[in-house]
Amino acid sequence: ALPNSPWLAGISLDRMSGTLGQRIARAAKDIGADILSPAAKHDSSSIDPDVEGWIPFTTRDMVDKAHELGLRVKPWTVNRMTVVEELLDLKVDGIITDCASLHGLNPPRALTFAAFFRPE
Repeated sequence: ALPNSPWLAGISLDRMSGTLGQRIARAAKDIGADILSPAAKHDSSSIDPDVEGWIPFTTRDMVDKAHELGLRVKPWTVNRMTVVEELLDLKVDGIITDCASLHGLNPPRALTFAAFFRPE
């Protein structure tokens, strides 16, 4: 069973069918979200898809279900180009990064970036 979390707005993912990614997308839709913004990688993952131990949190089934439900998907915090490439292959709608060098992607692989906010 998944623990109760204030982030789930009282929704129990355990009562939903489908993969974890599909259930997360459905829960986002159920609370009226327009955007699903999951972590790019699992907490216990390595930092890069090219490094042994990589475990994605944002998955194809999550992205596909979110899109089916009319949600945009913008994973966070993506600071490595290899992660960007993996997420683009999943057809995410944007990424959230605090790495300004990732803003230089060229079309057709370009997408929306939300830079990390740094107060002046």
